[in-house]
Amino acid sequence: MATRRYAGRDDGVRSGHPVRTGCSQGVVGARLCRAVVGRNHLAVPVSRPARAYLRPPVLSLHAGRGLRGQRSRHVLLHGRLRALPPHRRPALRDLVRSSCRLAPDLGVRLVPGAGRGLTAARRRVQRDRVADRQRPEPPPRHLLPDVRAPVLRSDHESPRLCEGCPHHPPSPHPRCRDRSERLELPLAWRTRRSRLPDALATPRTHQHLEPQLGHSRPPRQRPTHPTAPMTDYLITDYVERAGVEWTAAIERAIDACAVTGGRVVVPDGVFVTGPIRLRSNVELHLSAGATLRFRTDPAAYPIVRTRWQGIECFSHSPLIYAYDEADLAITGTGTLDGGASTDNWWSSTRPRTDWERLLRMVEADVPVEDRIFEPGHGFRPSFIQPHTSRRVRIEDVRIVNAPMWVVHPVFCTDVLVRGITVDSLGPNNDGCNPDSCENVVITGCSFTTGDDCIAIKSGRDADGRRVGRPSRNILIESCRFAAGHGALTIGSEASAGASGIHARDLHITPPAGGSGVDYALRIKTNSSRGGVIEHVTVENVVVDAVTTSAILITTRHAEPEQFGGHAPVVRDVTVTNLAVRSAPRTVEIHDTPQAPVESFTLTTSETP
Repeated sequence: MATRRYAGRDDGVRSGHPVRTGCSQGVVGARLCRAVVGRNHLAVPVSRPARAYLRPPVLSLHAGRGLRGQRSRHVLLHGRLRALPPHRRPALRDLVRSSCRLAPDLGVRLVPGAGRGLTAARRRVQRDRVADRQRPEPPPRHLLPDVRAPVLRSDHESPRLCEGCPHHPPSPHPRCRDRSERLELPLAWRTRRSRLPDALATPRTHQHLEPQLGHSRPPRQRPTHPTAPMTDYLITDYVERAGVEWTAAIERAIDACAVTGGRVVVPDGVFVTGPIRLRSNVELHLSAGATLRFRTDPAAYPIVRTRWQGIECFSHSPLIYAYDEADLAITGTGTLDGGASTDNWWSSTRPRTDWERLLRMVEADVPVEDRIFEPGHGFRPSFIQPHTSRRVRIEDVRIVNAPMWVVHPVFCTDVLVRGITVDSLGPNNDGCNPDSCENVVITGCSFTTGDDCIAIKSGRDADGRRVGRPSRNILIESCRFAAGHGALTIGSEASAGASGIHARDLHITPPAGGSGVDYALRIKTNSSRGGVIEHVTVENVVVDAVTTSAILITTRHAEPEQFGGHAPVVRDVTVTNLAVRSAPRTVEIHDTPQAPVESFTLTTSETP
């Protein structure tokens, strides 16, 4: 296997990553998109039956973004598929998928192409990705029309059904093909049918859509679907007695919404509630004049599985919680008020007895299911914590007075945090902490916090190494930071590692008379944490003022004199176009002989 490096920049993805390409028959050219799979090598051997269909045997593999720029796991195979019958493409796709050395859940999509070599295939990859971004976003799955009554555009002709299949209606996505895409193999390939597996050699029994031969290809646009309005469930429709706590009404509205999918709407007004547990396909929407104010009595919060400062345990439920759910959202321009103050949640930041008990459990390898802290014990909960969930969206809301960390996704994938405002100056009030998460976008947000504004985590010490789930593929862009310890922080609870962190267009501007931000970029770890922090790219940062240093990188954060036995690795950190107007120091680096900082690059720019 040969190794090649491809130059060029790919949507903020660092260029020049090594990619393994085959050099024998069935050459496979690959371009690696670090926003998806990091520095993993890609190797896709093409089996002999597959090469019989792909002549010349030159493909292009591209793992990268999906439609509308969303990060996804899919493979685009570009080869000479123009003459490949459509009903045989799934079998070929399965062949390639079974031979692919990527994750087993990786999707494969076959795209017709001219197959004129690797250079042309790369051009088609770029062209297809641009076309994907220009396509309209499809409606949610639960709002799609019934396939038995498809709505077709006027420029599509009705497809013709094959005889003998009266029960198979036309697909809502008809595709008109030209004469080159016949249902029969070309004459030159028919002699090879004996060498093909049964799945490729035998057509499907129900091939209900026969292409219209001779029909010209329509423009490359998707059929339009009627977009039905999203179903709204007002919490005021589920209350039994007005003027009381709204916990039960919100729970009933979420249960009803989970059946069909839609929005649970909080209208204008102030509503006092206990903990909220979100379900799949449910969007909690706060109207512009709405305020959800949460109770501050710890007894009102049940014991759930959570992660507290990088260690898994069972403790008080977060104020808004979801476990093992998908397609959930919190939106609207209303306010989420945690009600925390020095009279309740902020009075005891870390109960010493419970904290020492939790550390002893980790040292003794006590299973997570047995790390239970009964009501009256335990720790301050996070404000919003989706746990082990997929496709999470938090947008536009204002969040104040959080008990602990504010937005804290744990073990989540495909997370979007957009346009939120965090104004919470309590102890340990980190603004947004992706914790062992993948494919996260934080954009257009504003932070005024009592701790780090954005902190990327992946577990603490032995418990983080036990889980072994790093945080990776995270994009932070167009955010403003008014107060906090670090605007962008990685660590210190990053024992499982963090990679593929890209930040751009950040602005650190302290308020008039406020304390401001201590660091614009802070990477902190030590020999007890361990872990690998790598591939960090920060660009276009404007620092009006910081109180300590613009950049701090330390591999001995809060570390005693003795070596902890787990040397951390910090490498490949690049900061470009950094403009600092006022700072006591620009860069601080504190490392040790056992854990030196490797490959740090800084490029500054003149301040306007």
